[in-house]
Amino acid sequence: MLSLLLSACGSGGEGSEPTTSSSASSNVNDDTEEVPEAITAVVISSQPITLTVNEGSEAVFTVVATGGGELSYQWRKGEDNISGANSASLTLSNVELSSVGEYSVVVTNSVGAVSSLLALLSVDALSGGEGSEPTTSSSESSNANDDTVEANEAIAAVVISSQPITLTVNEGSDAVFTVVATGGGELSYQWRKGEDSISGANSASLTLSNVELSSVDEYSVVVTNSVGAVSSLSALLSVNPLLTSVELNWDIPVSREDGSELELYEINGYIVKYGTNSDSLDSLVNIEGYSDTSVLIEELSPGTYYFAIATIDSDGVQGAYSTQLEQIVL
Repeated sequence: MLSLLLSACGSGGEGSEPTTSSSASSNVNDDTEEVPEAITAVVISSQPITLTVNEGSEAVFTVVATGGGELSYQWRKGEDNISGANSASLTLSNVELSSVGEYSVVVTNSVGAVSSLLALLSVDALSGGEGSEPTTSSSESSNANDDTVEANEAIAAVVISSQPITLTVNEGSDAVFTVVATGGGELSYQWRKGEDSISGANSASLTLSNVELSSVDEYSVVVTNSVGAVSSLSALLSVNPLLTSVELNWDIPVSREDGSELELYEINGYIVKYGTNSDSLDSLVNIEGYSDTSVLIEELSPGTYYFAIATIDSDGVQGAYSTQLEQIVL
């Protein structure tokens, strides 16, 4: 059952017009469908690059990223976050052989997160004798460094070319969200409702069967390959409830259209008209007395209905009908 609010003004004679309350406009669904499309997703325009430095010197990795709103950064060594490394540059002071590894950064805004490519840090050990050649750590030769660069360049990062779109569906029907993404290697998917991952939702499409009012939320997907992960924009799911009746409510008018005071004893009742053709509302409901300010209209067939109300004064004069309210009955 959906409650619409009608506000009737007192009739000041033939032709006076009641008004509807703005708070119950049938356009409420329009507001709930707004999504933050103006906030652009994060894009990394300059990736961190592979470095080879001498033991005891500094190594500096830098990323250049753009995106709507405030950007945050989290640098990682391998799979581990580096504490306090939260700016666009990462400076490693007095590097050691243990500093050798793969470094990357996750850049995040309110839309989602993007992981950079991996950048390899190689360290040339300090020589123990005059004339000896500096060496890199055992597993990280300069040739391995070249191979890593080539591998990173060969595997393209994930790019989402088609975002999930906002949906409005009827209660009990299906809702399908779809993403189109490209990138090197195998892509994996994880759909989310709000901030929570949806168990088993691991393909390019998410199908919600027999949706309920509790299904209303924002849905997004994280697409991942061996290079990194990209989050899609959030898409809002709105659900139209199943209705077979409409409850109309209105306020007791306290003034006439001309602004003059209207006493309660001057109100004889109300008349509500409704129908599926806004140009010809062919059903009427009469309400006697001023104290009843609601009516339940039941057993409506599916369709779009229009409702209006007018006041009947103590002289039997009907005021003009209010502006029509529209409601879909499913």
